[in-house]
Amino acid sequence: MPRLKGWDYRSPYHYMVTIKRLPELRRPLSVIDLSCPYGIRQDGLVTALSEEIFRVLREQPGLESVTPFVIMPDHLHILFRLNAHPERESLPRYVQRVMNGLRYTCREAFGLPDGHNVFETAWHDIVIRRAMQLPRAVHYIRTNPQQAVIRRTRPERFTHVHRFTHWTLGGMAVDLLGEWTILAAPMLLPVRLSRSLHPGTEAWAQAMLPFARWQYGAAAVGTWWSPAEKEARRLILSRGGRIVFLDPCGIGERWHPAGIEAQQTCADGRTLYLSPYPYTGRRLSNATLRQRCEALNALAVRMAGAIPPHPRA
Repeated sequence: MPRLKGWDYRSPYHYMVTIKRLPELRRPLSVIDLSCPYGIRQDGLVTALSEEIFRVLREQPGLESVTPFVIMPDHLHILFRLNAHPERESLPRYVQRVMNGLRYTCREAFGLPDGHNVFETAWHDIVIRRAMQLPRAVHYIRTNPQQAVIRRTRPERFTHVHRFTHWTLGGMAVDLLGEWTILAAPMLLPVRLSRSLHPGTEAWAQAMLPFARWQYGAAAVGTWWSPAEKEARRLILSRGGRIVFLDPCGIGERWHPAGIEAQQTCADGRTLYLSPYPYTGRRLSNATLRQRCEALNALAVRMAGAIPPHPRA
């Protein structure tokens, strides 16, 4: 349901809505297929659901657009655009009408009895309030099938591991996702770069020099939070290096790296995400975020200096 407290959901903005299919419904809404142009196989059900979404658009004067959208096997992403029509209604009403139409279409396709639900009652939204956020939302929706294809090529590297321990962590239990063998790299180097570094300055160029000459086989560990750290991460990965992300926000069961490039490096076994903090899905305050990043920076130093156990005979 709408998540932004105090927001007027009749406001003429873009809204990215996610609708999830009930897990007990075995037949998928669509099929991920590598041989298809966008990773989605266009069968009769996908066509019928698409036509239903466009039908709702035509009948609602307050809706300017419901595109782009993508019909994944277990969920849908739809970008709604409310216009300035005087008779426009709130976003939840439009979403409910779309869901009602999709339920009817699915019941017909699956042979389900009347009243049988297909989707979870709760749905989620993101309000696109800034112009720079819109291209990101569009890109995310359009590349969702491609990201799913990447995750399916190496599913073991996108499997959430709970309470994982390793000698580099000094007995600390963490949640992780990715290639955990990176922790045993022959060189594990902590990266911590100040926010005071600015692109184009001599200090920035000097700070980036070691990462532009990154040694193959070495792995870097850090929070990758400051602009300089993000640039260092890019340079390391561009030279075939490996990265350990220490995430201050936690890693949940359904969490996965955002974006095609991040997911591709994860599938290639060049990134590992880990966190000692529980995942809540809520945004952290600046004070909490700063405190956790400082603690994780200290953890990165300890991980890099950890002494491996003696090998067994």
